[in-house]
Amino acid sequence: MDPETLLNLMNRLDQSLLCCDGKNAALCGLDQRRVAINEPAALQRALSDYIETFPSASGWLCRQSDVVRFQKGALPLDAMIQYGELAGDATHGLLIRPDGRGGWRLIHQEEHDGKDTLAVPHRHLGRRRGPSGGKPVGHLHYRVYWQPDTATPSCGYRQIGARFLGFADQEVAS
Repeated sequence: MDPETLLNLMNRLDQSLLCCDGKNAALCGLDQRRVAINEPAALQRALSDYIETFPSASGWLCRQSDVVRFQKGALPLDAMIQYGELAGDATHGLLIRPDGRGGWRLIHQEEHDGKDTLAVPHRHLGRRRGPSGGKPVGHLHYRVYWQPDTATPSCGYRQIGARFLGFADQEVAS
């Protein structure tokens, strides 16, 4: 079943089925570009370049000893980053993942007009208290992307990505 048929069918069953916090599922296209990074300094440069392109970016970074949230392009001081997610704007995101060999894999995501992908809103629970008893961390909002599994059609749909949109109290993307 193609994504448009599935979206229409699910909306006929229950309009709230693919809805989260007032945001609805939609059809789109998704481009994902992977970049390998091997040195911490190169990762810091890549993050700085991303913030230069998207000055209002927000996100979170897991470092060796903590997880930090940042907003409006204000990157935290240098520290060894393990992984993280950034929301650039309404259509761009960046994932930082370890590559298993001491480096990182950056995944640049761009949502665009299209009908081959089903994008479903999703949220993860925040925390009542931030690190060291600080300010609460609002829910984390995402768009989860699904496409038909053409290699194994009997499996139905397969998740092809998830893009961080921002925190509930300060979303960059909608």
